[in-house]
Amino acid sequence: MGMGNGRRRQRRRLWLAQNKLCPWCGNPITVAEMVSPELTDRDHVVPKSHGGEGRLWNLQLLHRKCNMEKDDKCPGCNWCRPA
Repeated sequence: MGMGNGRRRQRRRLWLAQNKLCPWCGNPITVAEMVSPELTDRDHVVPKSHGGEGRLWNLQLLHRKCNMEKDDKCPGCNWCRPA
């Protein structure tokens, strides 16, 4: 199943807003990774399970492995931040 133009634009917008870096690990996200839903995920900064919304201001683009590590943690929340 292909990714629509709106999703592509959103991924690019997130990528550019993040200075082409993964907010979780700090490493670069390449163009190839940015366009690939198999290599990167649109992630909720405040997870939906913690009341986070699906709006652009609450989304970020993470490497797939970083998103798996982040799981439903909220960076900045002491009660769910990794030790």
